Amino acid sequence: MRSNDELAEIGQLVSDRLRDAVATQPPTRRQNATARSDDGDVTVTVDARGFLAHVQFGSGMAELTAEELERELLDTLRSAQQALVPARPAGSAAAALHDDTVARRLREVFERRMREAKGDEA
Repeated sequence: MRSNDELAEIGQLVSDRLRDAVATQPPTRRQNATARSDDGDVTVTVDARGFLAHVQFGSGMAELTAEELERELLDTLRSAQQALVPARPAGSAAAALHDDTVARRLREVFERRMREAKGDEA
């Protein structure tokens, strides 16, 4: 029965973390985001899903090689996509959903159950 109590505790931990994360989420996600390359040669706008909506090139783009233009375009696109997602401070409730505490606890419980089932109680 001890394992069932532990599983219930883990379930409660997950439930509490989800509740806290939802409670601290910003009300809505941005509708779109725009980013500009450092040199201003590329400006990218993405829609709410992060898909490319608009690209504007500055006059300096003619000076760039194909590889430089590709790198600037993709870096600027990533910056615009990242601007859609609100920052999650390391100690936030939403960030806590991404640690491995629950996975480690479940692994401990199941490994112990396997040992007990084999008669190798530790």
